[in-house]
Amino acid sequence: MEKNENEELARLEEEIKNLPGRAQQAICWIIENIEFVMDMCKECDMTDEKMEEYERMAAEKEDYMALFLLCIAKKCKNKDF
Repeated sequence: MEKNENEELARLEEEIKNLPGRAQQAICWIIENIEFVMDMCKECDMTDEKMEEYERMAAEKEDYMALFLLCIAKKCKNKDF
């Protein structure tokens, strides 16, 4: 079991290294503030349609923080966590 977890962590680390710098910074901030992020996202009452609209806008602007937070909020709203 531990070997699988270590392999998964190594894979995730490699994927994060391949992201643009701003995306890496956003992920690091989210990890460092995960309790705040989860609390904030659990309270989100935005519709799925509105979230998707904001996701498209964030992707177009390469606003990785907004994009990642919206993805987490959508997962929390749909109870996927």
